[in-house]
Amino acid sequence: MDITHHIAWILGPYVLIMGIWLLIMPDKALKLMAEFKKASSSIMLYYGAFIALISGLILLSFYREWVQSWEVIITIFGWAAVVKGILLMFKSDMMMNIKLTKTTVMIAALVWIGVGVVLVNAVHNFV
Repeated sequence: MDITHHIAWILGPYVLIMGIWLLIMPDKALKLMAEFKKASSSIMLYYGAFIALISGLILLSFYREWVQSWEVIITIFGWAAVVKGILLMFKSDMMMNIKLTKTTVMIAALVWIGVGVVLVNAVHNFV
């Protein structure tokens, strides 16, 4: 099993489970985000930035190929995490003011489920 399959083995179920949770409990997700925005301190934002940045850099250190296959999802995840970490560090006000609605949560849920299915299938070959 190569590195992309190992990463997909971890990311796939995580993304799929998070997508299902968002689809089933969008109100809970919106409530959690609202509570996080109210309770967030600078240290929590920078901690989140650190985690996102390090996670993205770790992913990219293992795989960063722009190919026409499912493996590009890993590269996109890595770069998205790096960008999120940088934005949380330097533009935390902008990031905290992003308006989420039930519709955006449902769209995100469907995207996450789709990506999760692709990654899980890439590892387990269900289809």
